[in-house]
Amino acid sequence: GHGLVAEQPGQLADDLAAALRDARVVWVRVQGLGDRELLHGIAEQVGMHPLALEDVVHTHQRPKAEPYGSDLFLVGRASDERRLAVTQQVSLLIRTGLVVSFEEAEGPLFEPVRSRIVRGVGRIRQLGADYLGHALIDSVVDSFFPAVELAADRLDELERATMEDAQPAVMARIYELKRDLSMLHRVVWPHRDMLNQVARGEFEVVEPMTTVYFRDCLD
Repeated sequence: GHGLVAEQPGQLADDLAAALRDARVVWVRVQGLGDRELLHGIAEQVGMHPLALEDVVHTHQRPKAEPYGSDLFLVGRASDERRLAVTQQVSLLIRTGLVVSFEEAEGPLFEPVRSRIVRGVGRIRQLGADYLGHALIDSVVDSFFPAVELAADRLDELERATMEDAQPAVMARIYELKRDLSMLHRVVWPHRDMLNQVARGEFEVVEPMTTVYFRDCLD
């Protein structure tokens, strides 16, 4: 039902069948990509296309949206707010009633979404897998705001330092920041094309109502 949530941390791939049969929406959250046997087990259980799984484990993909039959496969990159130019790949398989998310490393990225589901905040428990997919991609986009704030703080600090004395060490830090910002730009910019595809309604698994939320994410 809409009001019921069941969490099963550490659930094995071969235990998914019952959840896929009985639940209205299933979210399979994978953190870390080191256990190839587990990944293949999950992919087999949900009928994931082998090329999509290949993209999951090759973690230098450009952000993109691709159809696999009626499935939607999204790849993005999330920022590490503590280190400006460090990102991790995030992949999502979205189909009616199912989202499988793959995070390159364990971390807090999707905890706000999990908390909203558990607490029943907003409409996330009333809507479908496409809305859950949007919420997860929205977390990916939001992960870059702390990185931008960190860059702004460093710029302010460097501006003060150069006003006092433009030492070679300060200039080296300026070049380092410029390099990091350039790398961040190259990572963030392709998300626009990916989100634009979804917001235009190119994928049947995304309901017309949900494209509005993807457009907001794009903005």
